[in-house]
Amino acid sequence: METEELQNANQEVSRTTLSNRESRKQEISALVKHVIRLADKGSPKLKGSLLFDHIRKILHEEYTRDSYGQDYCSILLKNVLSVRKYMVELNTKEWHELLFMFFKLFNEADVKIDKLVLSQIIHSLINGVTSQCDVRPKKILAFFTEFFSRAKYQKSSLLLQHMLSALNVFIESIGPTSRVQVCKLGEEIVPKLPYLWHNVASEELKDELLKFLQTQMWCHHPNGLKNGSPGAYAVHWDKWMSNLKKLYELMYSEIQQMGPSRNRGKIQELKSAFVDLAVDVCQQIFSESSHMIEVTQISCTGSDGQTGPSAKKRRLESGWDSIRNFINSAGQTPKMVPWLQLVTGLVSKYTDSIPRDEVIPYLLCLSHALSDCKRTDLMVYIMRCIKSFVVSWDKIVAIDTDTLMEQSKSTWNQIWMVTLRFVSLHNAEPEGYVLLSAMIEARLVTPRKDIWSIFMPSLTRPITESVIFLCQCLEYCDFPENYVPNLAVTIASASADVKFPLRKQLLQWLLPSRDDETEGSRSYCKLNPDWTAHALMTLTLRNLTVRLTGCKNEQILMSPLERCYLETAIEMPLEVEEVLFKPGKKIENIDSVHIPTVLLMVENLVKSEVQFYTSRAEEQVSDVEESVKFLRLVCRLLSLLLGNQILTPQTIVTCSLYESLVRVLKKVSNSLQEIIKKDGYSNLFLIVKELRNLFCWDGESLLESIGGTEECCRIMSAVCRSATPSALVTVLLDIANEKHCTNRQASSTSADSSLNQSRFNRGASKLLDDFDDDFDLDFEDQSNNNNAMEVDDLDFNDGPDSQDSDDVSTTNEVCQSLCSPSLLTENQLLRLEAIKTLCEWGRCDVKIPVKLKSEIDVKYVKSKIVTLLEEDVFDPCRAVDVQMLQQIVMLQADTEETIPENNLRTMISAIRSCVRCHRRDQEVCKVSLELIIRLVPHLAENDNQPSSVLRECRESVLYLIKIFWKLQEESYTSDVRSCIAKAMETLAQYDPYCKWSRFLSDQDEDSPSSQDESGPSPANRLVDCAGDMCHNVRMQTVSAIYKLFVDMNTVGKQPLDRNKQHQVFSELFMVLNDSLELQGKLSPERLEDERQTRIADMLIALGTVICSSPVCEKLVVFSLMQFIKEKDVPVDIVIKILQKVSRILGYETHAKYTESYLSFCLHKWLQSGWDVSEFPYKLLGSENIGQFYRKYLNSIIAELVFIQDMDSVEIIGSNLGISPKDLLKNSIPYTVVHILPVFAASKQMGQTDDSGIKKKIGRATACYNLLTKELSEEVVDRQIVNSLDEIVANLLMCLYDTEADTGNIRDTNPEPNPPFYNTQTITWTLDYITSSFSGSGKTLVEILSKTTDSIQKIMLELSVMMWKCHRMSEKRRTLFMYQLFTRLLLQQFHTQLGGAWVYVLRDVILRLVYLIKDITAVPLNAGTESCYRESIACMALELLREVCTVGVDICPKELMKYLPLLTSNLVSTVGHSGDVGQLSLSLLKFLTLEKVKELRTAIAMLDNFPDKPEFKECRAVHHKLKYASGAFSLKKEVDHFLMAGRNPVIDQDFRLEG
Repeated sequence: METEELQNANQEVSRTTLSNRESRKQEISALVKHVIRLADKGSPKLKGSLLFDHIRKILHEEYTRDSYGQDYCSILLKNVLSVRKYMVELNTKEWHELLFMFFKLFNEADVKIDKLVLSQIIHSLINGVTSQCDVRPKKILAFFTEFFSRAKYQKSSLLLQHMLSALNVFIESIGPTSRVQVCKLGEEIVPKLPYLWHNVASEELKDELLKFLQTQMWCHHPNGLKNGSPGAYAVHWDKWMSNLKKLYELMYSEIQQMGPSRNRGKIQELKSAFVDLAVDVCQQIFSESSHMIEVTQISCTGSDGQTGPSAKKRRLESGWDSIRNFINSAGQTPKMVPWLQLVTGLVSKYTDSIPRDEVIPYLLCLSHALSDCKRTDLMVYIMRCIKSFVVSWDKIVAIDTDTLMEQSKSTWNQIWMVTLRFVSLHNAEPEGYVLLSAMIEARLVTPRKDIWSIFMPSLTRPITESVIFLCQCLEYCDFPENYVPNLAVTIASASADVKFPLRKQLLQWLLPSRDDETEGSRSYCKLNPDWTAHALMTLTLRNLTVRLTGCKNEQILMSPLERCYLETAIEMPLEVEEVLFKPGKKIENIDSVHIPTVLLMVENLVKSEVQFYTSRAEEQVSDVEESVKFLRLVCRLLSLLLGNQILTPQTIVTCSLYESLVRVLKKVSNSLQEIIKKDGYSNLFLIVKELRNLFCWDGESLLESIGGTEECCRIMSAVCRSATPSALVTVLLDIANEKHCTNRQASSTSADSSLNQSRFNRGASKLLDDFDDDFDLDFEDQSNNNNAMEVDDLDFNDGPDSQDSDDVSTTNEVCQSLCSPSLLTENQLLRLEAIKTLCEWGRCDVKIPVKLKSEIDVKYVKSKIVTLLEEDVFDPCRAVDVQMLQQIVMLQADTEETIPENNLRTMISAIRSCVRCHRRDQEVCKVSLELIIRLVPHLAENDNQPSSVLRECRESVLYLIKIFWKLQEESYTSDVRSCIAKAMETLAQYDPYCKWSRFLSDQDEDSPSSQDESGPSPANRLVDCAGDMCHNVRMQTVSAIYKLFVDMNTVGKQPLDRNKQHQVFSELFMVLNDSLELQGKLSPERLEDERQTRIADMLIALGTVICSSPVCEKLVVFSLMQFIKEKDVPVDIVIKILQKVSRILGYETHAKYTESYLSFCLHKWLQSGWDVSEFPYKLLGSENIGQFYRKYLNSIIAELVFIQDMDSVEIIGSNLGISPKDLLKNSIPYTVVHILPVFAASKQMGQTDDSGIKKKIGRATACYNLLTKELSEEVVDRQIVNSLDEIVANLLMCLYDTEADTGNIRDTNPEPNPPFYNTQTITWTLDYITSSFSGSGKTLVEILSKTTDSIQKIMLELSVMMWKCHRMSEKRRTLFMYQLFTRLLLQQFHTQLGGAWVYVLRDVILRLVYLIKDITAVPLNAGTESCYRESIACMALELLREVCTVGVDICPKELMKYLPLLTSNLVSTVGHSGDVGQLSLSLLKFLTLEKVKELRTAIAMLDNFPDKPEFKECRAVHHKLKYASGAFSLKKEVDHFLMAGRNPVIDQDFRLEG
């Protein structure tokens, strides 16, 4: 009302009246600010949506905006946007409206609000909008493009900083899904930025500029890919390359301007962000063919560098030789430092870009620089640069190894000697040792014996880098056991009879005596305990070359944005390859022979340290911290001795090192109690943190890399628990229970802290409006139908009026998440650290080989920790409680042990409370879902008879996930939706057959305890996630889709049910098909972004299915072709995914892989009504349609005849210059396999009413009629008779019999290309051919026998096919064909097969023997491939027995030739478990026992059988026959052995030596 009065008042009044009115306006603004601040005391009590509406209304109207705008903006910035409760109340639409309103205010010239304040608000709003909702980027990008196009007129560095920071936050959010739009933005505004850098920028603004420019480099050139490489992208390449030249000029001028500072020539180094950007720019600019680039001079008055009347062009040096010249010309001055930094970055990140002719010049340049260097600060940079060459040396010399190695040898030796000299003089020690370590590891030098002199207590003191150097020397250098350094002044009194003098010297260097000076101990405490322990352990081993694969040279990691773009370009490995195709780790035998004397030395040195630590009185906090660090060393040493089998689980608790651990831990416990009594709990954080590091055995230590195992981690965890005094655990429990916060209530009344609290509301207040009805109703429905969940428990309740004062420590303009540690006070951080420490202490509490009892029960401690989450203690509105929940669940659920069900229920209840309180807080919802995901594996336990508590926990989790799912589109960001997808993935993984995890359908809401089959499963939901609006969610989903095809919980990753796999793929295909249909009006850039990402997601999904589901594989291959046809997916990118999967599956090329499914794909293509000329032949490696026709002519014509498409046949004939009749005639052997089996089956079955069979008969008849019409019946019949062997082979290749399939084979054995028939149909067809086309009543084998080489051709074709197959399913199917044809031949073997019987016998025996040897060479396990291998081996052995049976009966003398070959192989396979071993032994006994009469001569010539129980009978028979004429002399034994070895049939590899 008062505002209306002021607005309607007469404006033509005195100055005094106007002044009074202005005062009243200020009073109104002050009143509003006062009300808001008053309401926020304790916790925010205003309704956020109404508050934002009021502010919007004030700023929208011109009068109120002019009157109160500045004050309201200040209120918005300081009192509204900094309060999380208000932030989370806005929905997506409101966020965008608010943001666009401030964009408009900022752009309007007549708005009287300070632009700097507006820029701050825009910055805060961008932070809010990106964290709370999915952003629509078009208008926002347009605003920033417009702003930065005229940014040169802005003189405020702070304003520019806010705007650029906001833009960086925004790009980070939208980058993964909006690459094209981000690239376009960059190409527009990058030319304007050098002006800002040179004329306006503060250091903070420069940091933001670097961040923006680096992001642009990632967008255009992920992982340094150059223009023209797959994965690199620009909207306009010419414009972008011009921008790169401007960036190079900026970088060049910045480096050239750098020199010694006024502070005594102190070195100025480039920021790491600047170096990273410069490295990426140089990678694009540098070219071997050009050493100069031409750029437009940047004017001081212009910003875009556009050429014009005043624009000048200049040439800048570029390239590797230019940088080397700069380094040389800089001399020993700081000017060389930025160039050294640049070279270091380039060599480390883009090793392949170094010209080979520059390698040696660079080494010489750096070697001379190092030799001449007199300044330690310069040495550091030179050494780092040389180290980058060392680390990348293998890549550098990969092409021209010998030449470069020879040329560089003397240079490396020079560098080695100079660096050694420097470190011995304590110059640039850390970098020097790092360089020396790298050189030893790369084998660039061969150190002399005197290298060991450097590790003398009198010469150097150990630092972490020198300890690493010692470890490398022990691994790679010869160890002179009795070497005594020349500098033996300090150890001149050492007696000559001291054993292992060098080892003793090294031990004394690592653990210097405290009698010398205390300084040694102080430096020792700073050493990395992992490396020190490794060095100590290694010195106890007789063989010193223990491989240490951990802590090696760091890898250059890609940014998440680069990884995302490379995934979109199909340039990254598929996740499924890592999971399902990663070869198992080879377990290396550990040489655990140690030297007890040296181990005793180590123990004595540790004892002396223990004596020091336990004898100290009145320890300070720093002393206790030092003691815990020493304990870490002892523990790591124990773990390494255990991992290398020097100690065993049984002996570890009896060794002196364990006693030392117990003594020092007891001392630490006592000292801690004394400190608490004296000074309270302050300053204990670092001690507690060190204790957590001590108890942490999660595999991140060096255990994993030096023979340690998970078992070793468990034992060490138990060892630490057993050594821990109960008093220490009690102290930690006291801290966890907040006994250190004695004045909690008093502090909560502090007005100042209450004001701070207002910034971070608990998420709910008395005035908070009810949440969405849908969300509430779901929980109410659940509670109404489940006694375990009351309505009050599950409904979203309001929070209390005030917060504890310790809930926040500081405020910030950018509203922080409740999960941010920066919100916590020192007391809360200490409490959280104590909880983490207790969780680590209690982890790995599982069964181990030795019984170790701790003073305090582990289960008791865990339960005490979980009680912190109980309803009467846990306050989900406090940041510390939310973070406590996060840590407890993360640490207790991430182990193999079972969580007690009551603890599980408490955790889930706390998560539910958290969600209820912060339903609109995206960050808290994300964390809550991550915790649920952690708990799902524990819900899957006890599946047989779950208790009521477990059922309740499952129902709670399912309901929570269901509610998230229901509200995801309208309420949750892509980050939360990613977690929802991950939750579905985890449920599907741990309950693949939906025994308990099926969601209720809408019709079954009344009975939540039922698991109705009609409800959606997690697998259904996960497939739906593949169609999400966000690329990140889709990519995460499709990468993990393999979990719907294999059971990840089984040994060998067993396949899921065949029908389930088909069902999942069918749903997935529909979702992917729909996702490629882009809806709505989109800008060209957005359209391109969406198309690129959706195609990439589709391809990765299908590629993943190919690798995880053999039964769906060929459907997927055809789906790729279908998407090319229907969705215009580029063939080139489809080829990329095919290249990946073909390599994973073992094919030579993608064309070979696609070719294996050509018949199926061609069949489906033509069935879909598409023309054969449109077939995507490039997938098969064909360059044009004619090449495709020519290469696959028979398959194509056969399919065209099958659908009676003579028009296409004529077109192909015209294209190839072949008449249609010749095409049809030549294709008859391939066409009749579609026809004859149908005729044969109909003849056997007679008349039928089955419409499907009638349709097949009708189609086959029509095909046959087409052939006879075009060629005549006589020509067709004659061609069939002439090509009988080819037709028989083609028919056999159509065999597909699943009667014998069980288990894994049933669920993975794919259908072959059409047509395919079972054994019975193939047999009928062969009989039909015999009766219909022979005319003589003879058998098929007799007909084939009369034609020269017909049998041999068929057998050869089948054999070659069987041998070429590398996939076990296809090899097994081919063996079925081979078995069927061989049995036909064996039935007629007595007829001598037209003289081919010798060939057949030899071929079958040799083929099967080689097959058995090849198949059983790989150890059989529980995997799917092993099932196939076992099946193939059993089939081969059964067939081999049939052949041997026929051979013994018909041609025993011929079979005798193969007996040594057969027995030697059978002996080796008898040792296999299961049916393979049994069948091998049975066949061996058949040949040597049952048929001894027929084969006695050959049996006598065999080598001796192994002296094993299973061969007892065989040995007896062999011995009896061999020594029938009496015992052999040595000469006779040798003659017999040699005679057996001269058998021409025997392969020497197969010969068994008895």
